[in-house]
Amino acid sequence: MKICALSDTHTHYDEVKTKKCDVLIHGGDLNCYYPQSMKTFCDWLDRQPAKKKIVIAGNHDKFLEMENGLAREMLKGHCIYLEDSGVEIDGVKFWGSPITPMFCNWHFMRDRGPAIKRHWDMIPEGTDVLITHGPAMGILDSTFYANGGFRDHVGCQDLLDRIKVIKPKVHIFGHIHGNTAMKQIDETLFINAALAGHYNDIEEKPIYFDMPG
Repeated sequence: MKICALSDTHTHYDEVKTKKCDVLIHGGDLNCYYPQSMKTFCDWLDRQPAKKKIVIAGNHDKFLEMENGLAREMLKGHCIYLEDSGVEIDGVKFWGSPITPMFCNWHFMRDRGPAIKRHWDMIPEGTDVLITHGPAMGILDSTFYANGGFRDHVGCQDLLDRIKVIKPKVHIFGHIHGNTAMKQIDETLFINAALAGHYNDIEEKPIYFDMPG
């Protein structure tokens, strides 16, 4: 199974073109605030040559949180939308969640500790590909400061703890710009697939990989 991973397109969809693959995964921050922006995203998604498409929301996806029912209806027929839920494709089990630790007044955010842990506790054992908008603590999660380079790890410790239990083959995320990379740690391939740079412009390309056996 060939997978295309990308995240954090921040409305710059038309700057992104993907190659043929079995599954395209978008890790959130479509930046859909209104029905028209959702339609624009769906039109772009329809042009991508993937057999299956999986989408989760991110902290900038106001429409998906505030008008969840309408947003889900608009996505039907264009992709598989996951929100603390899963899907199995050709024997591979995917699980997706938009939740990230609280920061500013954005969307799909929870306080660290019990409030966010309850979302990670939903992730079932046997998950092959975990998709979350944000990273686990200490893994491709360094923030960038214009006057000081990279510093601070801002990922979620409770998410990391859950990953250590369920041991997914792949963890795909974004949210933290400027850390786009792949990193193998023990049983899990971690992929920060954020395409946006420090100023939300597209600086990276989608990441392609073959599903580990």
